[in-house]
Amino acid sequence: MLAAVMLIVSALQFTTMDPNSFQVFIRRWQPESAAHCAVITSDAQWKQTFAPAAVAYGNKPFAPPPDWWKTHAALVVARSTYSAEGKVLQLRSVRNHRDTLIVSYEFRRPPRASSTMNAWIGVAVDKPLPSSVVFVENGNRVCRSRRYLSDAALSSPKLTVARPKLRHLPGETR
Repeated sequence: MLAAVMLIVSALQFTTMDPNSFQVFIRRWQPESAAHCAVITSDAQWKQTFAPAAVAYGNKPFAPPPDWWKTHAALVVARSTYSAEGKVLQLRSVRNHRDTLIVSYEFRRPPRASSTMNAWIGVAVDKPLPSSVVFVENGNRVCRSRRYLSDAALSSPKLTVARPKLRHLPGETR
């Protein structure tokens, strides 16, 4: 039994995506006061979530290569926040629990400032995805995605803002 559990845990492969590796900005969302979560399974979905950032002398890619989407998906969370030095969003863990992928992260709200920014973090995971993805911010569930669309669909899987504490997942605070 323990060997089977270890096999399931070790099969979960993920890589943190560095926002500075791409020459993009995340598109606006509503309401801006809430976290924005996206389960991206195709280049078309990436383009719905991100827009190219025009900068002088930029030579970074706008997106992962088209073939990358055949075997990978991107799990992205963003927050509109006051501009700040350092990391506003910090990945804590990515784990699988009962056919649900749980992305846990920390959001450190910076002090008030004169300008705002949209900060994001992403996680690249191998396909196929489990039946749902849950985003947990500072121990509280903020978004849940259930796959209603195929990987070839042009629009993002339906994301819902989670209702407070319907059921506790491992790692959530009570």
